[in-house]
Amino acid sequence: MTKKSYLMDSSILSGNCTITDIIEGENIVIRLSETFFYPQGGGQKSDIGTIGNVNVIKVMHSENFVDHIVDKSDGLKIGNNYDFEINQDHRNLQTRYHTAGHLIASVIENKFSELTALAGHQWPGEARVEFEGNVPKDLSLEIVQTLINEEFESNLVVEVQGDPFSSRKVKIGGFNSIPCGGTHVKQLKDIGLLIIDSAKEKKGRFRVSYHLD
Repeated sequence: MTKKSYLMDSSILSGNCTITDIIEGENIVIRLSETFFYPQGGGQKSDIGTIGNVNVIKVMHSENFVDHIVDKSDGLKIGNNYDFEINQDHRNLQTRYHTAGHLIASVIENKFSELTALAGHQWPGEARVEFEGNVPKDLSLEIVQTLINEEFESNLVVEVQGDPFSSRKVKIGGFNSIPCGGTHVKQLKDIGLLIIDSAKEKKGRFRVSYHLD
């Protein structure tokens, strides 16, 4: 079992880790006793970085473990300790996009009670939030952008609440708390400029696509 320490403190991006398993196959997988690397999930891309002298190119959930997919295993040994470093620029970008997705979901659900956020995909270049329910006829890209801009003017605080391993939630300002294991900025201004690219009904869902500048 891997202790998912990123759930307790997502600000730790470097330190020391202990390898518990090395799995050679189609991919080379390293497992650690605990990890601060965020595994892909919840609409958010995984972290990348280094463990010892190898590159971590993807991180995935695997039942009770976290699999760190690496480019090689040269020199690494089970039971040994190694320095790790999470790519800060990559993490920050994913964090900004992830929080932006939560903000869009919260704003639309709060303003239009007939819509419920159903899914989010917060990858740069592909970011979107999808809703189900009856779409108001006057709901447009311009209205969504205006509502989002109003929240940025308030610069709401983003809080992570609850037990990190059993009841972790994110809360933006006065909006409802939402269960989430992802990483988040501390306040809305840290997201940067959030631009709504489209807001339209597609295949029975209302989809809001966006990007950050």
